[in-house]
Amino acid sequence: MSIVLDKTTIAEVKVITRPSCQPCKATLRKFGSYDLTIVDSAINHDEAISLAASVGYASAPVVLVYDQEGTIIDHWSGFNPDRINAVLAAN
Repeated sequence: MSIVLDKTTIAEVKVITRPSCQPCKATLRKFGSYDLTIVDSAINHDEAISLAASVGYASAPVVLVYDQEGTIIDHWSGFNPDRINAVLAAN
């Protein structure tokens, strides 16, 4: 998925994580202080499974980028510095 992200496009970023998941920790570290909604699969298993399945992923981390209307405009699974940088650059 190749989406041009800009400040007005991104309304929310959700990251689905798992306990002891090194790619999850690396993803959260790379996002740094960016305002994220974290969906921890150990705490909210049903929501995490539902969100990940909605975009076809079964492994964490799953990153979902939403626009102002609540539509997913970008998503990926795994630690992906280039995609994270695109989100960070849009803000």
